[in-house]
Amino acid sequence: MDEDLGEFVREFKKVLEDSLEILTDLDCDFVQSKEDELTHITSMQEVHEATDDIANFAKIKRAESELIRRKFQ
Repeated sequence: MDEDLGEFVREFKKVLEDSLEILTDLDCDFVQSKEDELTHITSMQEVHEATDDIANFAKIKRAESELIRRKFQ
């Protein structure tokens, strides 16, 4: 009985990991499609703001990846 429960938990964990990966990919695709829209930068202030946005986005994505990796280890 314990072996059946252990197998069920392993299978359930695998399904969750696969589902999370699919959802993450969909989210990235959605975000990427929105980011593909080009806007004109007309001042140095906008260049600095865009640079900050890109750096913050990269930090957030890295933190999300680390959190997911730790949760499913």
